[in-house]
Parts: sequence; C-alpha cells; structure tokens
Amino acid sequence: MWDGKWLYGFWMISRRHLKASAPIYGQYPGNYLDRIRSLFPDTERKRTLHLFKGSVEPEQGEQSVDIDARWQPTVVADVERGLPFSNATFDLIYADPPYSHADAEHYGHPMVDRKKVLREAHRVLVPGGTLVWLDTMRPMYRKQDWRQWGVIGVLAGTNCRVRAISLFARLP
Repeated sequence: MWDGKWLYGFWMISRRHLKASAPIYGQYPGNYLDRIRSLFPDTERKRTLHLFKGSVEPEQGEQSVDIDARWQPTVVADVERGLPFSNATFDLIYADPPYSHADAEHYGHPMVDRKKVLREAHRVLVPGGTLVWLDTMRPMYRKQDWRQWGVIGVLAGTNCRVRAISLFARLP
C-alpha cells in the first residue's frame, strides 16, 4: 500500500517457483525479483547494481557484485573494502546480504558489516536513487544519508525466516 509518502505491505511468496535443486542456500524466494522490479517499471532505463549476487541472473545491462567468483558476477569485489565504481554511478541497488554469522559461514565468507555496506552503497548510488535491502533485520542507517520510504515483509513458506525489504532513498 502506498499512502503518498510510505510504501508498506506483506508478500507471501510461494517457494514452488524455485527449481527443485536451488543453486544457492538462501537465494531470493520465488518470484521476488519480478515483484520488486514491478515497483520500478522504468528499471530498463536505470543503472542497476546487485550486491551479493549469488545465483541472481541480472537483466541485460545490470551490474552485479559478489565476493565469490563462482557466481560469475560482473565484478568480483568485497563491498566493504570498496567497489570499483565511480561515485554516483547507479540509480538502483538491490542488496541481499547474509543474514547471520551462520549464513556467512555457510557461504564460506565472513559476516558483512552492514554499516560499511550501506556507506559504500551510498557512495555509488546517485542522490535520490533507491536502495532495496532484503534482510531479516532493518539495518542501522544514518538519517543524514538515507530516507527510508518503505518496508515490505516477505514470507516464503512454512519453516522459513520472515524477511523484510527496506526501501531507502539516498540523500545528498
């Protein structure tokens, strides 16, 4: 629901849309990307970046970053240590970091520092651009850097964690 200033809602996304042999633990649920992209109908005109790519298949022209080369991102990089992009390069960023230390261990990498990731996302996002953050918690953010304008709960099925999409606009 959109009230003119704030978007909020709850999505129940079926897991049946996933392939029987999901390529990665904790991947986006069902038709998540189709749903989130529907919020940005002019996405094909936006410069888009996927942080923590994993098994996501970016659309044509979208960039992707992952610390793990086996997922074949556009760029192999550690987001916390800096992205190889100029300031204000992207209009839209999707981020789906590991949710816990146990998740990060499962991926074979250390847990990310959400504050550092938010700082780097702020640097490469244009003022007014959108950060779509999927997580099991709302990340701590600096109000002078970000304006949160939405939240959508996401439930993928039974015995699954409830996640939330936090929508942020980059402030100048």
